[in-house]
Amino acid sequence: MKKMLSSLLLLIVTVSLLAQNVVQNENVKGRVVDTSAAPISGVTVVMFASDSTYVASTISDVKGVFEIPLNTTSFQLQFNHISFERLQQTFKNGQVGDIVLIQNILSLDEITIKAYRPMVKAEEGKLSYNMEQLTGSTIATNVYEALSYLPGIDENNGVLSLAGIGVVKVIINGKPTSMSTSQLETILRSMPIDRIKSAEVMYSTPPQYGVRGAAINLIMEQSRDNSYSGELHTGYGHQHKNSWNSGGSFAISTPTWSADVIYGYNNYYSPLQSQLTTTHTVGEQKATIQQIEDMQSMGEQHTLRAAFDYTPTEKSSLSIVYNSEITPTQHSISNSDGSFVESVSNKRDDIALHNIALRYKAKSGFDIGIDYTSYNNHNDGYLNNLYADSTTSSFDIRSGQRVSRLNFYANMEHTLGSGWGLNYGTKGAWAEDKDFQHYNTIIGEVETFDTNSRLTEWRSELYVGFGKKLKKGSISTSLTGEYYNLKGEQRWMLYPQANFMWMFNQDNILQANITSDKTYPSYWMLQDAITYVDGYTELHGNPLLRPMQSYASQFVYIYKKRYIFVLFASQTEDYFTQNAYLSPDRFALIYKNINFDYARQYGANIMIPFNIDGWLSSKATLTGLRMKQRCDNFYDLSFDRSAWVGVVKINNTVKLSKNFSIEVNGIYQSPAIQGLFDLEQSWGVDAGFKLSLLDNALNITAKCNDIFESRMPRVTQNWQGQKLSMYTGRYNRTFTLNLSYTFGSYTKKKYKEVETSRFGH
Repeated sequence: MKKMLSSLLLLIVTVSLLAQNVVQNENVKGRVVDTSAAPISGVTVVMFASDSTYVASTISDVKGVFEIPLNTTSFQLQFNHISFERLQQTFKNGQVGDIVLIQNILSLDEITIKAYRPMVKAEEGKLSYNMEQLTGSTIATNVYEALSYLPGIDENNGVLSLAGIGVVKVIINGKPTSMSTSQLETILRSMPIDRIKSAEVMYSTPPQYGVRGAAINLIMEQSRDNSYSGELHTGYGHQHKNSWNSGGSFAISTPTWSADVIYGYNNYYSPLQSQLTTTHTVGEQKATIQQIEDMQSMGEQHTLRAAFDYTPTEKSSLSIVYNSEITPTQHSISNSDGSFVESVSNKRDDIALHNIALRYKAKSGFDIGIDYTSYNNHNDGYLNNLYADSTTSSFDIRSGQRVSRLNFYANMEHTLGSGWGLNYGTKGAWAEDKDFQHYNTIIGEVETFDTNSRLTEWRSELYVGFGKKLKKGSISTSLTGEYYNLKGEQRWMLYPQANFMWMFNQDNILQANITSDKTYPSYWMLQDAITYVDGYTELHGNPLLRPMQSYASQFVYIYKKRYIFVLFASQTEDYFTQNAYLSPDRFALIYKNINFDYARQYGANIMIPFNIDGWLSSKATLTGLRMKQRCDNFYDLSFDRSAWVGVVKINNTVKLSKNFSIEVNGIYQSPAIQGLFDLEQSWGVDAGFKLSLLDNALNITAKCNDIFESRMPRVTQNWQGQKLSMYTGRYNRTFTLNLSYTFGSYTKKKYKEVETSRFGH
């Protein structure tokens, strides 16, 4: 491993030295920022010679960067912006660094007018945020951390969700990701924030983006200059025990081609403790069962991404991308102790994923792509049980999964005139899943049966959409038809989508959305197999599990381009989630994904930002919703349950100096429901700091999440004899310390990731 890292570092340094010959800079270059270190765009920069003779001028870009040819050894620069005080300074070389402007405050009698930059702007149904402006004063150091600062976005255990919508997809430069959640997180954590130009939040994503429902489209800056960049990072984590990670990235570009590589290594440790109490009745027997289970998962993970892009013109490109995620050894140990059974479980996994994707985009608007994914997971384990009545049981188990998947898409766009546009396309997918689970050396009474299954899945889509730019807004609509075939069972589905946006003026915007989506169960969920967690708790597959279909609408009002108000409603048919069931035939707690009749919710979300003199930047997000879930066939039970839920999030960043800031965030959630589960109220506090050195090239951050271990709610269930209580909040506190260093002049890039949400056991 050390040899691999040394070779990688040597390669990066060598290529960096070679690339410096390509990008020698003979210009005056700098960046204009405000007192909070946020970039200022639209600043007029005028160069004067030492005798005050005019030489040249330019305007700073969205990142505050400006550049003027250098043809004198001594010169003056004057900086002008309507919202900031004029500044003029003398320089003797071209590297002027950061120029700090002071915001104008105009006093008219007792009225004070202070200029603020807009937080969000509307663009054809999308809410576009300048990420550097949004996160400039925060302690975020990479792209993934920056996403959680988007209004309405919540990050929890590697899953991003949008208030009122649920899970949100991530799109890179207009194309959907194809990575697993963990792989995408690793890649985005390796990217510095300054690689993103903007983030577009779409409550209703048009079909040409390749996803349905809500999505975040990350727009990377495109450069057609000779340039290079790199980033090295390492981090330490502590969650009951130590872990660490490291990695790096390197990119180089010319006017017609570019290439990049990202590597990440993670030596992880993940603990979990479950404290369980049930009141369980089997026939005439009634028992109170208490179990405490300590689970530990540890291993090493390698993530690699390599890409090459050929861009002969601004509107045409050819790209090839390779992604891999290798977990050579994942070791999981579980010890359960209690009044019913003492269990010891030990498992080892070997996981490998490889994906290669090819994409061609023509200047005519034609876009075509294909990608192939191979996924392999092999598992060996054993389980030993000693019950309270002195009986024993044990077995060895081997299981595995092999998935091959091929995706294809083709899109076309036309401009029809008078502001109208037409888009249409197709998408197809084929997948083959092979799963097995074999038991060996069985001792005692254990319900076991070997499984060998093969699933073949076909999906195809056709869509057509129209859009029109209005004088003060835009409107778009589309309809997608889907054919789905799994195990010979065929389904047809229509997905409507619509978006309307109206700008009352430059500061006040109204948006209305209608969207629909379908969520498919993972392949392992569809297996008729039992996974034993310990001698009492079991996970059951469900070969009858159906995909869930969701329909949603939102009304979004943006006031003064800063304050965001959202009304939302959604209905999900055949909603499925994992719930617990106390078997009436034997002492076993069964977890199984079962389709409900529906899940429904409606509510409102409000986002209010505020700041004080540039040193305090805060954002409050308030969410209130009514949730309702119904199931008429939950084993031998039925339920129809509802609850009012409130969530309050507050993010606070205090900038103590230009290079040092601290952050304190809090969240509170009132009681909620999940099927038969009652989730008690919960709250959490996170804190951290960020120190930037060497002109922001070196960043040191430290964070402590869930300081009081109060974020995870206690779960209870008391419904028609189904009575249990469970708590998993211990070991939830996490401390991380990260160091990152960037070098070179960065070239913004395109990314397409590998999706594996349905893989794995």
